[in-house]
Amino acid sequence: MIEDMIRSGESETLEFKGRPNDDPKKYLKTMVAFSNTRGGIIIFGVGDDGKVIGLEGDANKIRDQIIDTVITNISPLITPGIYNYSIDGKDLVIVEINPLVNSLAYLRADGPEKGTYVRIGASTRAVGPDEIMLLRSERSDISPDSQICSETAPHDDDRIGWLCSKLSRRKGDEVTVEDLIGLGLLVPEGDGYRATMAFRLLTDNPYQSAILQCARFIGPGETEFADRTEFGGSILVQAERGLEYILSMIEKPSVISGAYRKDDFEIPVKAIREIVMNAVMHRSYRIENSPVFIAVFDDRVEITSPGGLPNGQTYERMMDGFSLPRNRIIARVFKECKLSEGWGRGLRRVFELCRGHGLKEPVISVLGQSIRVTLFRRSYPLRSATAGSNEDIVLRYFGGCPTMTIAELCESTGLSKHDAEVSIRSLKERGMLRREGARKRGQWIIETGEFEEE
Repeated sequence: MIEDMIRSGESETLEFKGRPNDDPKKYLKTMVAFSNTRGGIIIFGVGDDGKVIGLEGDANKIRDQIIDTVITNISPLITPGIYNYSIDGKDLVIVEINPLVNSLAYLRADGPEKGTYVRIGASTRAVGPDEIMLLRSERSDISPDSQICSETAPHDDDRIGWLCSKLSRRKGDEVTVEDLIGLGLLVPEGDGYRATMAFRLLTDNPYQSAILQCARFIGPGETEFADRTEFGGSILVQAERGLEYILSMIEKPSVISGAYRKDDFEIPVKAIREIVMNAVMHRSYRIENSPVFIAVFDDRVEITSPGGLPNGQTYERMMDGFSLPRNRIIARVFKECKLSEGWGRGLRRVFELCRGHGLKEPVISVLGQSIRVTLFRRSYPLRSATAGSNEDIVLRYFGGCPTMTIAELCESTGLSKHDAEVSIRSLKERGMLRREGARKRGQWIIETGEFEEE
């Protein structure tokens, strides 16, 4: 197992160190960073290039020295697992660090303001006061959006009426001020209410960084703008405008299905909505100068949300359906109003929709203190509604999901069973499509370059 880890190279959770006595502070920074992020493993006796060089001297004494150094220099006390290992007669020391849950680690000599580190990719980076405050809030049981604001809202505050009306339309049922109190948006006080941060974000939103920026780029890179715009105000409205922006910038081709024309966007609308809503709902509102950013390219759409994954959340846990919202009040409002399915379940649904639409699977990237979801567009231009357009659809969907059944094809595309079977038969006769394997467990094989990327 250790050999496999070494071959895989350094990562967000794996670091190689040659000899611990060369510069103890370097590995102490890494231990602090692992403790403050997602945990990790340090292997002493392996060079940066992955070459096993071994340790000089008594491996047991080196192990004990590392333990003493950790106890003396890191606060609060962390208790990593430390053990010896040998590869081809060369001694190693393995240190396994678990993430801290309710506190932040730092180098005792530098103090918490200058000695706090996090792990970003395969690098260790110091964090400033704003990020420290964010990390601390995520480790507490208090949701950041539940913070009570200083101002008092009277009973007849226009924002209360507006939000009740907005949520009522989205929910399909009347929402009253008592419901806003129950959701944690307002706290009764005297003759009025105290507003929480969530209430302010959902209504007048005075926070300068709580905005949405959108851009359409020409080509695959961020070199030339075709359009750009910015939305402020209520984050509910921001999310709606972000969805509308993407839909205005992608293709909505027409496909003939029997005697009817069907208009459908090249990326499933439900998938776009889920990602945009989650980007607004789960972002960190404590990071300055970091808006949610939507970028539309010729081949993809990128939605970037500041704050990264909440403490304790991982990609694997998300895909397993585990939801860990950063802003619990806002997340509950969005879910109550049927704007989102929840980060775990909704994310799996996005992958299913994109596969069923014949698209490449989305890509999720953790970029330091941000998370980006990439939705891919069609890899070739769609044709107009000609006699061959249904065959294009068949090839596209089977190319994206070779195990798809004809019934699933019809459900995903709106094609009738007759139209689907006619198109499949025509493609088979021309040697462009064949079926391989058993009826229920086989797959479709596309044997033409005609529909490849142009």
